Amino acid sequence: MKKLFFVMAAVAALLTSCSKDDTFGGPTRGKVTFEVSTPELATRAYGDGQTAKVLKYAVYDMIEEANGKSVYEGSTQFANNSLTTTVSIDLVEGRKYSVIFWAESENSPYTFDVEDKTVSYTNVNALTANNENYDAFFAYVPEDKVKVGQVVGVDLKRPFAQLNIATNDAVKAEALGVVVENTAVTVDGVYTSFNLATGEVEGQPTTVTFASAPQIPDNETIEGLENYDLLSTNYVLVNLEKLV
Repeated sequence: MKKLFFVMAAVAALLTSCSKDDTFGGPTRGKVTFEVSTPELATRAYGDGQTAKVLKYAVYDMIEEANGKSVYEGSTQFANNSLTTTVSIDLVEGRKYSVIFWAESENSPYTFDVEDKTVSYTNVNALTANNENYDAFFAYVPEDKVKVGQVVGVDLKRPFAQLNIATNDAVKAEALGVVVENTAVTVDGVYTSFNLATGEVEGQPTTVTFASAPQIPDNETIEGLENYDLLSTNYVLVNLEKLV
């Protein structure tokens, strides 16, 4: 009986030890807080970035695979009239993570491919001119910036060239009987996909048409074009290095 008692006691002690290891030997988790801001581009209705209220984000484990593997996806909203929001994500301490943020409108024409880390037009043939819902912003936060317990500032930036078409001859044209009501724009050398991790366009340049739509109202303008009548504003993916 004594031998049996000692064996049972030993088994109980072993089970207790395993239970403690499972509880206290696991990974330590904690939150990383991101303070995400859209640039304050202007105070006017067109080109001010206020339509991009839906903020999507994806977290990538940089140890799991060389190029990172998505381990978490989420989304939130910028409050009305606010260009800043806070995102807190629970992560494992000691792991290496990178994070992508993508801000777009509720009626965005883009598809965010989390695994490929790209955005592209959902239907490039359905684009219309002068649509502020096409404005969007992104940021890539590298692994050396993502640390458990820290607050990380994230400044979003626009991946597009904003193509503005304006005139200072509207009054003269109207006197001659020429009144512009709709505008359409066709642009050569435009890309249809953008890599959010590298900040570079992908694929081959092509021709993109923004179909006819009502011109921008007379009382709207863009910073730097205050003395002009704004006819059209569109957002295009181009090789920004070549533009410069």
